[in-house]
Amino acid sequence: PATIILRALNYTTEQILDLFFEKVVFEIRDNKLQMELIPERLRGETASFDIEANGKVYVEKGRRITARHIRQLEKDDIKHIEVPVEYIAGKVVSKDYVDESTGELICAANMELSL
Repeated sequence: PATIILRALNYTTEQILDLFFEKVVFEIRDNKLQMELIPERLRGETASFDIEANGKVYVEKGRRITARHIRQLEKDDIKHIEVPVEYIAGKVVSKDYVDESTGELICAANMELSL
């Protein structure tokens, strides 16, 4: 596999993931899980939850995300959306996360998240 060659060239797990996958950024704001929104990446997907921001529902759960939805999200300059915690289950972490106070590795790059 390509990873053997990349490892021989001293690529880290993080660098290899960067080469082959698009990142999705999550953060916790006001005790809620937020996802950085790149609307174009959603085109053609089926919404697994209501996509809403500022009290407005842009896409209802179960609906296919169309170009019209994308244009509306971009027009309204939506940068983050709240996502249910279950949404991150099965996602893969793209970098190591270390507890800065203890040095403990919390989550390693390429680890699949579970609840």
